[in-house]
Amino acid sequence: MNKRKTKRKVRNALITVVLVIAIATTVCFLVYNYKHEWQPADCHTPKTCTLCGATLGSPLAHNWSDATCDTPQTCTLCGDIQGEVIPHNWAAATCQVPETCTMCGMTQGEVIPHDWSAATCHAPETCTMCGSTQGEALIHQWNAATCHAPETCALCGDTQGETLVHQWSAADCHTPETCALCGDTQGEVLAHQWNAADCHTPETCALCGDVQGDVLPHDWKPATCHAPETCALCGDTQGDVLSHEWKDATCSAPMTCALCGDVQGDVLPHDWTPATCQVPETCTMCSLTQGNVLPHDWSAATCLAPETCRMCSATQGELADHVWTQTQCTAPSPCSVCGTLDGIELTHDWTNNPKLCQACGLDLRSVDERFMASLAAGLEARWAMTLEDTAAAQTAAEDEARAAALAADYEDDEEDKKDSEDENQLSPEEQALLAAEEAAKQARAVFRMTFTHDQMVRYITAEYDAIIGYHGAQFENPLFGEWAESYIEGVQVSLEELDFYPEDTPFVDQYTRDGYHMQSVALYHLNQIIPIVVSDDNLPNLQPILFNGEMVEKVSTMMEQVSFQNVSTLSNGMDKFEAIVTNTTGFTFSTFSFNVDLFDKDSNYLETKTITVEDWTPDKKEKFTFTANSDVRKLQLTFADWMFPDGEMSDEQLRSEEEQHESVPSNE
Repeated sequence: MNKRKTKRKVRNALITVVLVIAIATTVCFLVYNYKHEWQPADCHTPKTCTLCGATLGSPLAHNWSDATCDTPQTCTLCGDIQGEVIPHNWAAATCQVPETCTMCGMTQGEVIPHDWSAATCHAPETCTMCGSTQGEALIHQWNAATCHAPETCALCGDTQGETLVHQWSAADCHTPETCALCGDTQGEVLAHQWNAADCHTPETCALCGDVQGDVLPHDWKPATCHAPETCALCGDTQGDVLSHEWKDATCSAPMTCALCGDVQGDVLPHDWTPATCQVPETCTMCSLTQGNVLPHDWSAATCLAPETCRMCSATQGELADHVWTQTQCTAPSPCSVCGTLDGIELTHDWTNNPKLCQACGLDLRSVDERFMASLAAGLEARWAMTLEDTAAAQTAAEDEARAAALAADYEDDEEDKKDSEDENQLSPEEQALLAAEEAAKQARAVFRMTFTHDQMVRYITAEYDAIIGYHGAQFENPLFGEWAESYIEGVQVSLEELDFYPEDTPFVDQYTRDGYHMQSVALYHLNQIIPIVVSDDNLPNLQPILFNGEMVEKVSTMMEQVSFQNVSTLSNGMDKFEAIVTNTTGFTFSTFSFNVDLFDKDSNYLETKTITVEDWTPDKKEKFTFTANSDVRKLQLTFADWMFPDGEMSDEQLRSEEEQHESVPSNE
């Protein structure tokens, strides 16, 4: 039987070889005996052989027709389009035709109503645009004749008849003779006859009652603790008697009125300050002394200063000897008090840092460099705790899933036992273990870390403890110092933000919002001055902070250029505001939101408007608009949020950012 199988296999192999040779021969014949059948090139593909797919030459260039009001530029060869349609060029509407496009003849809107000029006594209403008329001319409306003009038409100014004769009234202190009909005057006004002024009445005319000047000022005698202000001319009074202005009692006089000298109460006891080594007990009010001065309180002498009194700084004796300390690689050994060196200097170990000796700890770094090293150490300590807590939580979740799976009830009935006797069939115990591992695998796949309030405090405190010693330090670079203080303040704000959350709050992110923004912006600027150095394992943790700082800085700079203008008032009484904003950040946003806080003329908050745009690409201008009540007098712009395409930056965008900002590690 085995020989028969072998012969069958040999025969099948020979048949296969013959078929392969026949197919190869056919292909060679077709390739060498047929020419290409070319399909003409178009705007997208070159000439292409329909038999073998070979190409020749290049695709054709587009032949663009000009854009019109109806269509953008269109390729006459393939029908592709580019650009936008041209806006209509509207000629203004008249009272005979609506707005009309001068290019395509299209119309929109309605004809304008006639602009009727008012009818006059000589012509009816007439359109100022086309000359049409309607109605009748007006009838003259005659005003009565006066002393200066005959009857006159109030509409057109035509006159008829004669002027009237003046009717003169007698002169007084204010007006000469005056015509009762037209108000014309002649002659002079009469002279006033003035009565003298007093404290209550100014000069008064006996003829007409007019007054001039002011009443005489009261000659007030100052108020005292016993009488109000009193006029020496007329005896009038004003105000109240003064309140006593009591000077505090002292150890030499009771309370005394500074105005009238009245006294009340008793003198105070002396207020003694403790004696020192220079003065005995002394009263703080009257400077009286009692007792004796104290002996000096001497501090021990050092190599910098002899014995010194802690109270008055007086000194006595000589300087003490140096206190030498021995280090591993530095001799002269430094004095632990004054830093003076003694001995022979050996070689430092600068292996890891050219400014920090690994053997003796001699630190030649500037305070700026030490701050960046401490900041990096604080961040790495924070990330180490985060990694440890996350790993522990994930392990706990997997263990819990395993335990739950193992606790499931597997019935070990006779059928299971019978099946388990097969050497390829797993026992119920083995099946339970496999199910437990699968449950742990699924738990690991869906695991998402949440941080407790205590963990958040511990993470931020670790970073805070590493850098708080630099608060108020004298940094070499003033600008670096400003950003360092800003970073420290950001960590403090992060701790303060946690106070607003209950202690059982779960956090899905290890950073708080406002503090994180302050830290990331400060770190972005610090890193440009002195690059921060962290381990390679922690670069993925550092990059999002630097990127967020760069983004907040760029968005803030862009927002400083935004100015909303009140462009119109709508028919419903609401005001329309708009601003044209250019994306100067260099990034594409899938969504970007502005918050605009609105205030009235007294700076009282009214409401907040949120304005969102989508697909905002670099250098693209967007119009942000909103409507608000006409009470709005002041706007305050903030930014709410932004989102990148697909919720994050792609790897390609990240690499592009690293190329543009080589000194600043960029990340999503």
